[in-house]
Amino acid sequence: YQGVSRQIIDQLSRVGDEQFTPYLPSISRFYLEKEPDPQVENIPLTVKESKAWLASLGNALKESEFNSTAVITNQKEPIIELKDVYFQYERDFPLVLKKLSIRIKQGDYYAIVGGNGSGKTTLLKTCLGITRPQRGTVHFRGRKIAKLKENEFYHKIAYLPQNPRTYFIQDTIEKEMLGVIEHHKVDNGLEKVEKMLEMFKIAHLRHQHPYDCSGGEMQKAALASMLLGSPEVLFMDEPTKGLDPVSKRQLSLILNQLHQAGLTIVMVTHDIEFAAQNASNSAMMFDGGITVDATPDELFKGNHFYTTAISRATQNSSIPEALTLEEALKR
Repeated sequence: YQGVSRQIIDQLSRVGDEQFTPYLPSISRFYLEKEPDPQVENIPLTVKESKAWLASLGNALKESEFNSTAVITNQKEPIIELKDVYFQYERDFPLVLKKLSIRIKQGDYYAIVGGNGSGKTTLLKTCLGITRPQRGTVHFRGRKIAKLKENEFYHKIAYLPQNPRTYFIQDTIEKEMLGVIEHHKVDNGLEKVEKMLEMFKIAHLRHQHPYDCSGGEMQKAALASMLLGSPEVLFMDEPTKGLDPVSKRQLSLILNQLHQAGLTIVMVTHDIEFAAQNASNSAMMFDGGITVDATPDELFKGNHFYTTAISRATQNSSIPEALTLEEALKR
């Protein structure tokens, strides 16, 4: 496809080429779905243009019967809990974490957002036991992780770093997965390897060196490998960084499938759209502490900076505010 933005968006919409649909801006897709008489020159490309379109409709868009899923409070005990944690890398350096407390319960899909330098990655490493706080405590299932044996903690967690290259030590993806099976003494290991290769759609890459794969393929291979150990908690640092929209959608489907199967997921992300679409709980970090701990609806709606394009467009519009394209279309 080639041309100016609005022409390409219109062409893709008319052809219905689902391969490229994820590349289209959500506010443009909203217009094409709901505008009674769409015109190429009027397709909104920005939040401001989308607001003008919604205002022009007046009351033409009536809110449908939309029952948003009721928020179900997770009554389970915390699986990871930090209390009054302080951390600095050197004695004379500024504090990176300050009086930080957070409770992540079993079954949560938890998104931690915040600006650069707010302490998100350090928080993640503290949860993993990679960094030890100078003050405060870090618990896994009610016990201090510093006192847990390896099989009581590290065998029960998985960590996907920003750069998945750092995960691999073998020269093929299959060897990496077989190494995980041997380390964790996984029953029916070969059968589970086949299942993971199929689930992540990377069977054709099994004999390939991880470094010869694309970023998205490498990430899927790392995830498939670490999940062979049946972790209880998956930690991820910027999981959508560098992913194209199609790979991001595939990752979203895989993570939701794992979450529904009972995996607790904790991710640090700048991707507000991804957090809003997927997370069940969220927190905002600022200056080394947690300033807000809420559901994505509570955290991102009404927010003018940390929110989605659809939310900005629908704030104070003729329809109720929505976080995602799917919610906007339903409402």
